[in-house]
Amino acid sequence: MVAILAGDFRNVQKFEIESLDNEAEDLNIYYQNGSIERVQIKKRNEAYQWRPSELKPVLKRFFENQRAGDHFAFVTNAPGNADVKELKDIIDSDAGLDAHRHAHILAKFAADGVSAHDIAKILRRTLIHTRAFASDDDAQPGKVLRETIRRILSSPPYRLTRDLDDTFNAIWTYVYDNATQALIVTASELETAFRHRAGVHIQPQLWRHFPLLSDFLPRPAIADSVQNFLESSPIVVLFGVGGSGKTALLAGLAHEYYQSDRPVCWISVSPIT
Repeated sequence: MVAILAGDFRNVQKFEIESLDNEAEDLNIYYQNGSIERVQIKKRNEAYQWRPSELKPVLKRFFENQRAGDHFAFVTNAPGNADVKELKDIIDSDAGLDAHRHAHILAKFAADGVSAHDIAKILRRTLIHTRAFASDDDAQPGKVLRETIRRILSSPPYRLTRDLDDTFNAIWTYVYDNATQALIVTASELETAFRHRAGVHIQPQLWRHFPLLSDFLPRPAIADSVQNFLESSPIVVLFGVGGSGKTALLAGLAHEYYQSDRPVCWISVSPIT
């Protein structure tokens, strides 16, 4: 949540933190476009190893809850066994997951009523993150997670008006209290709570304010040409008579880049020139 607020969170509608049902997702992120990211978080002793039989019910639940556009994540501090590692390697490979070619490994994760083909479909939209924030300090199992959050809070766009330790503790308490009550908070409510309770201010990221596209008329051929130039050249200059649609075209491409999680920024030089 701290990382999401550090980015452009305008596409996030609300957060649902920690379901009362121990088997449900621990964090649901609802986006403005109607999609949901469902995150299941499981803490185990780090000597523990996850096996296919234990991931079966998780993947089955993901499959039963899926809707078009939704994504899923299974996050744990413990490692997976050889089968889990093989599955992760296949998912992360350039070739990707294929229901027929990888039927042998998919069959190990298929639960009753969910076929290997069904599991393949859901895994294409699922992140399996083992050894997440795992600490090698037995006395401080949350050390890596705490250091990661502190590092994010110490970096732009965050500006702190309190001591970092006080800020961290206030945020941790706020999120924990929400989790115990299984509350739903909007992104703006979260930002306000961080500001008032923890002294966290989010500085404007003007380079992510793209022009509005209310008058944008797609020009696929030209847009494709410009995109090809952008991917092959360090600098591209688009010129033409005033009102011909240069700004609208580039704004449209910027929006497409942003929606596909590609790095992009918008800097207007009009006031300078």
